[in-house]
Amino acid sequence: MRVEGKVKPSFSALIEIEKPLRHHLKGTVLATAQVNTLRLKLLKIGARIRETSRRIWVHLASGYLYRDLLAGLLQNLRASPA
Repeated sequence: MRVEGKVKPSFSALIEIEKPLRHHLKGTVLATAQVNTLRLKLLKIGARIRETSRRIWVHLASGYLYRDLLAGLLQNLRASPA
């Protein structure tokens, strides 16, 4: 995934978060998935984002297969120490 001799920024960012993400994906269907699969299934999704002064709302499509997995993953990430 090189563009003019440089790694795409979005892909290199995904590589940086892969290790913490793997920790939270243990015991799920995506625990052994490749980086590109994680990008397609968890990050490259259609969603409607609504922001208020206190919250950010993410509205996922009802047909999104990994809806519960993503919700649990985000809850785990929120609960873990920075």
